[in-house]
Amino acid sequence: MGEWSEYFEDFPEENPGNYVGGKFDPEGAKRVREAEGKRSAASAEITQMLANAWKAEKERSFVQVDECPQCGLEALNTYKIKDTFYLCECQDCGMYGQDVNIILSGHKLPSVTNINLCYLMH
Repeated sequence: MGEWSEYFEDFPEENPGNYVGGKFDPEGAKRVREAEGKRSAASAEITQMLANAWKAEKERSFVQVDECPQCGLEALNTYKIKDTFYLCECQDCGMYGQDVNIILSGHKLPSVTNINLCYLMH
């Protein structure tokens, strides 16, 4: 017996991918697949644009690097996203956290604040 693709070429009515709305319609199924492919590509493009925008926002908002309370490496980046919103993210272990009530004094966060901040989301 041959491959499934050969079987479906010989008997297209047996291929469940050729049905649209419960009716056999190979051309309609092809159009649906093409439209889904276009939607998927557009969605991926939008997702990439949003990721690039977020990365650019983080680069503009960088404040300092501290020791990560989880892995102990000097890899905990702190970002000031808005006047009252801060984000911590370890570049090594991936731990992250956020807070809306931290007040910076000269952009230097106390270590205790960083620990509390990062454990919020971990």
